[in-house]
Amino acid sequence: GDMDGVEAAEIIKNNCSCALIEDREKLLRILSNLVENAIKFTHEGEVVISVSEEEPFKPGKEKRMIFSVADTGIGFSGEDYNKIFKPFIQGNGSLTRRYDGTGLGLTIASGFIKLMGERFWVESSPGSRTTFYFVLPFEIEIPGDHATTYSRLSPVPVYIFLEKEMERRLVRSKLENWGLNCLTPVDLNDLAGKTAIIIIDSKNKMESLKTSLSESRGRLSEKRFIALLRSGEIGTLKQINTKAEEYIVFKPWKESELYKVIRECIHSMSVSDEK
Repeated sequence: GDMDGVEAAEIIKNNCSCALIEDREKLLRILSNLVENAIKFTHEGEVVISVSEEEPFKPGKEKRMIFSVADTGIGFSGEDYNKIFKPFIQGNGSLTRRYDGTGLGLTIASGFIKLMGERFWVESSPGSRTTFYFVLPFEIEIPGDHATTYSRLSPVPVYIFLEKEMERRLVRSKLENWGLNCLTPVDLNDLAGKTAIIIIDSKNKMESLKTSLSESRGRLSEKRFIALLRSGEIGTLKQINTKAEEYIVFKPWKESELYKVIRECIHSMSVSDEK
């Protein structure tokens, strides 16, 4: 689908610590149908996949997981609900022409879920966020050495300047889980005198903020800037790491990549403090 202006993110709740074993192909088909549908109806904003446990973890038992695919697209009304799940009947004529064939993917997804005897439901209203939910059972195993674990980091202050609310929440959740101290952006004069990591979503915003901090007598050597950017938003790699305090993480970013960059920032700040 066309992803211009649409951010994609995944949220795996922190309590999902177990490894899951199930029919991956079926799960991927359900998610891909729902995500493709969400992208089709979302011109700008976000498409977010989330997964959480229906009940607390109990070793040796089947686990039920709640998946959701949320978008900030056009939404739909209650009267369109039944039509949307029929493969050959769409909403009104203009919707059919603009978003041809959206019902089929949803029918396939809901069919898979119902075959497994599970629940599938949706929350939406016209012009608002739409969220599709479904529950699937999984056999579980306790994670072994293959599971990704992250050591807690120093509680360095982090200021998050991200435009999209969902991405702000996602980044904050990850950082707090790693032990960092996430703060709400405040008066620049207050920020100027602090050692901090600043996470931002635009190279232009980063340069503007650095200029403002310099004018506020803020020492940039005490700051580390992490820009979360799409690869198309920057020029050549030569233009990026010209300044030691700047780091780039490309979207869609991975948890492991963000963790590595944050850890590098903290290390470089402690080294500069020792000089």
